[in-house]
Amino acid sequence: MFSFNRKERFVLLGLTAALLIGGAVNLVERYSGSDLPDFHIQKGAVPVPGKSKKTGSIEQHAGPIDLNRASAGQLTRLPGIGPKIARRIVDDRNQRGPFKSVDELTRVKGIGRKTLQRLGSKITVGGQ
Repeated sequence: MFSFNRKERFVLLGLTAALLIGGAVNLVERYSGSDLPDFHIQKGAVPVPGKSKKTGSIEQHAGPIDLNRASAGQLTRLPGIGPKIARRIVDDRNQRGPFKSVDELTRVKGIGRKTLQRLGSKITVGGQ
């Protein structure tokens, strides 16, 4: 008949065990009563925060964002400001103190004159 060496017998035993375990799992799943009820996803059943009902787009901030009060998440709403630069703005504000003017925003790495012009009237510092 067949003659297997020790490694071949070990592999054959492992494959047989895997086949038997897989078959047992399959039988248990097939013949056991399902305790979980069926559920269906209904689109629009739960409102998504931050989305308007009319357009489905993210709501825009109504007025200019105060650089001295805004969180990193709020700063990312500004054009050209991603999470990294927003984090730098907050870190800079925490280390050097509040911004005295909008122009001081250029002290943050990654923000130059072009970005400052793009932000325009979308940012403010305090009562400006």
